[in-house]
Amino acid sequence: MVIVNIYAPCKTVEKRSLWEKILDTKRNSTIDIWCLIGGFNRVRRLIERKGQESSQGAIDRRAFNYFIEVMEINDIPLVGRNFSWVRPNGLTMSRIDRILVTRRWFDVWKGSCIHVLNRTFSDHCPLILKNNIVDWGPKPFQCLDFWHDDKRFKEFVTQKWEGITKYGRGTYILKEKFKELKKQLVTWNKEQFGHSKRCLKEIEKNMLELEMKGEIRALNEEENESLQQQG
Repeated sequence: MVIVNIYAPCKTVEKRSLWEKILDTKRNSTIDIWCLIGGFNRVRRLIERKGQESSQGAIDRRAFNYFIEVMEINDIPLVGRNFSWVRPNGLTMSRIDRILVTRRWFDVWKGSCIHVLNRTFSDHCPLILKNNIVDWGPKPFQCLDFWHDDKRFKEFVTQKWEGITKYGRGTYILKEKFKELKKQLVTWNKEQFGHSKRCLKEIEKNMLELEMKGEIRALNEEENESLQQQG
């Protein structure tokens, strides 16, 4: 299997150069399962963009679709939303992030689909590639990025980790210590930062509601201002 992580440049010439390099690599490869994932900075159809269309839009769409046809790759279907990128003012939305795979991919993972999650403070929505037939579930442990900005965090983790005593086999001890540390971190987070998750969820909910409205109709001035403040 070949997995290519893509962040396509904005300029048309540079983008076409990237397509050619990928095509040449595939032509010289015997591997039949390919996955291209990332930001392509281009849509395939007009309905994948809401807002202003650039003068090069139609030409770039044809070039992008030709690349997909020659590469013999297919879009994995989206679940949840129509667009993956939103300008902070909510006036422009696009599906420029996607996952493209060869047909053999679906022979192995027949239930593949892309779940579009709610965006937070990025203008891109996170994408999760899932096989609906086999879902590996959530990660067992979570660490919030802003904890690392607090000078007390490392000392707190070290102190609590060393103070947790468990007995048994190595893997059991590790699992139980992580469980106990997780409880300690939840309490510490509430004491130091309050209900940060609740606040973030509320902001995400408000942003999602406004963006979903923006997919259907133009937002009014008050709604646009609220979206920019939260985004």
